[in-house]
Amino acid sequence: MMTVMPEITYQHLETLIAYCFAQSRILAVGLHVDASDGLEPAPLETAQTLIEKITTRDIFGEEFRELLAELEQALCEEVERGTEYVARYDSDPCNVSEQPSWQEARRSEAANGLTRVLVMLAELQSALDAVHDLLAAEATLRALRAAA
Repeated sequence: MMTVMPEITYQHLETLIAYCFAQSRILAVGLHVDASDGLEPAPLETAQTLIEKITTRDIFGEEFRELLAELEQALCEEVERGTEYVARYDSDPCNVSEQPSWQEARRSEAANGLTRVLVMLAELQSALDAVHDLLAAEATLRALRAAA
C-alpha cells in the first residue's frame, strides 16, 4: 500500500490516481473507526455518502470534493467543541522562558479520533487537488497548442 504521496508530475499521474484510491480507502476506514460515534447526524450522513462514493470509486468528481470540504468543516467544529484549553503556569524562579504561562489544549477521546480523520481527509484532498491540477494543466496546454 502506498503511504507517501508520489511526485506530482505527468510521469506519475497514474500512480497519483492509484494513490488517491488508496487514500480514499484509508479515509473510509478512519470514518468507520473514529468518526461514526463522534459526529452529529448531518455530518454523519455526509460521511456515509463519502464512504459509499469511495466504495464505488467515484472520488474524482466535483460532488465528492464538495462533500470532503463540507465534512472537513464539520470535523473542525466538532474537534473545537471537544477541545478544552487549560491555563498552565510555571512559577519556578529558575524559569528563564519569556512566557511563564501558556495554554495547553486537551482533547476528548472523540475529538482525538476526529483529528486523526482530519489528517486522512487532508491527505486525500491534497492528492485529489494534485490530480485535478495536472489534468487542468494538460487541458490548458492542449488549448494553447491548438491556438498557436
